[in-house]
Amino acid sequence: MKPAPAARAALDRLLRLPEPEIPLAEAALLIAQEEYPELDVRAYLARLTALGHQLARALSTYSQTEGTGPGGTWTRSERLRALRNFLYGEHGFHGPRDEEFFDPRNSFLNDVLDRRTGLPITLALVFIEVGRAIGLELAGVNFPGHFLVKTIDDGPELLLDPFNRGREVTWVEAIDRIEKVNGKKEPPEDYTEAVTPRRFLFRLLANLKAAYLREEKFEEAIATIDRLLMVHPTAHWERRDRGLLLLKTGAYHRAGAELEAYLEAVPGADDRESVERRIEQARQLAAQLN
Repeated sequence: MKPAPAARAALDRLLRLPEPEIPLAEAALLIAQEEYPELDVRAYLARLTALGHQLARALSTYSQTEGTGPGGTWTRSERLRALRNFLYGEHGFHGPRDEEFFDPRNSFLNDVLDRRTGLPITLALVFIEVGRAIGLELAGVNFPGHFLVKTIDDGPELLLDPFNRGREVTWVEAIDRIEKVNGKKEPPEDYTEAVTPRRFLFRLLANLKAAYLREEKFEEAIATIDRLLMVHPTAHWERRDRGLLLLKTGAYHRAGAELEAYLEAVPGADDRESVERRIEQARQLAAQLN
């Protein structure tokens, strides 16, 4: 898989925007465009917008109050129920079967819109974007286990699970999930905090990388790591992983350089000895090519 220069350059332009202004749906489609070079990003953005408009028109039709904006005087609870019924009932969005969970297509927003099937994070993106059209203020949550969404308006904060038909996750359930990851100790981060666009894209790309690695598509995984480092330049462990994958694909000179750069950036790395062995291996294999 060769990087698509136009898609890569367009993604880079979006990542140069101030953090709150990064358009997640467009960035997600540019990520997919490397897999599908002919993908029409504008057309898929229009499809996503059209879903929101369709739901807003439906609410407006049934509203008994006119001129009060999307959804009339519908409460947040009613709008959430309408969003769930629209996406999961009328349009049939759902999670993949277990055997298809790691299919890379579940990470590509165009495929999710075409197939109505996605990972928690891509379903969350659809949930947030369509919900915005009816006045719902929602944000992604980088939760352990799988990605969630939360309300960010002035009302009581709700955690929602777009992978499970948008149902509410109670705080008892949330605490239970966190404790399964961290035990009883204080978690290292606030798992219910709204994620920034960069963190959202990083998790999306990390899922895609894992899918490619399961299928041993190493070139595709390397291209995904390239973009992970665009999103998070100090994710030094990704440079290490890129070096190890380059070693697998026979790019020995590049592999050695990447692994050396990793150790330079993380001088106290716990895996220093094993990485140094890989660097020596890369040098020996490179020498055999000369």
